[in-house]
Amino acid sequence: SLEFGKEYIIPKPMDVRLLEMVPAAVARAAVDSGVARNPYPAHYPLKSMDDII
Repeated sequence: SLEFGKEYIIPKPMDVRLLEMVPAAVARAAVDSGVARNPYPAHYPLKSMDDII
């Protein structure tokens, strides 16, 4: 089961519920800290797997 709780603390890498938050947060942190070579992506935050492909 993919429900958060004591048996599921760290999300699975392909948990699509994280798609809107994690990539956008990583990109924003990279831009804000100065390590990104490109600006914040215009297509973020992602809404579905179709946004990736």
